[in-house]
Amino acid sequence: MLGVIRGKAEEILEKCKAMMVGLHVVYTSGKHGQIYVNKDAVYPHTHDIAKLGQYIAAIVDDKSIDVVVGPTVGGVILSQWVAYHLSNQYGREVLAVFAEKNLQAFYKGAAGAHVIITQGSATKKVTEVLPGQTVLIDDGTMIFKRGYDKLIVGKRVLVVDDILTTGGTIAKVISAVKKIGGIVVAAACMTNCGKVTAEMIDAPNLTNLIEVDMESYEAADCPLCKDGVPITK
Repeated sequence: MLGVIRGKAEEILEKCKAMMVGLHVVYTSGKHGQIYVNKDAVYPHTHDIAKLGQYIAAIVDDKSIDVVVGPTVGGVILSQWVAYHLSNQYGREVLAVFAEKNLQAFYKGAAGAHVIITQGSATKKVTEVLPGQTVLIDDGTMIFKRGYDKLIVGKRVLVVDDILTTGGTIAKVISAVKKIGGIVVAAACMTNCGKVTAEMIDAPNLTNLIEVDMESYEAADCPLCKDGVPITK
């Protein structure tokens, strides 16, 4: 059954032209590679994304999930469909909520000032700050707003995301769920592109519809850069 489901999921990605190969791309992690899974090519097709949500719901090996959580932005759509199909499977309501970036620090700059923001190993530089301009700073964590935290406390949670490359985003969501007292019972994704494991994201288990061997390189060691292959925009 799992093989059949994964075959159907691959057909959807191919039909929507979401699987792109032979490129030179820079991933969110900063590493370079030749394959890109364009999840945004799937989301406009509601029938297809509904099917992918149904497939994830079918392969999640837990019958006690109360809430499905996904990160903004694409994970919101996916979590809705997974929760919808789990509700149909269980014959009871399974809620869907989302986590978002923690944007809470501000800086009011003087003319010509520079703002240096460091998050782990990532450094962002904001230049030419205008007098009185406010810069919203992402502190690198995920949080729950809009009262969603109250729907998670003490509940059994499935955390979902569309594409995993390093697993960094889904790990932040899992951490946010645990921090407010939710019980993470499973994690799942549409496509695992970085050989991400459950241990890497601190989840009890991790299920994926599609696994892609997406080899990546540090920018300084990228063979595509050395060969002068232009970066695909």
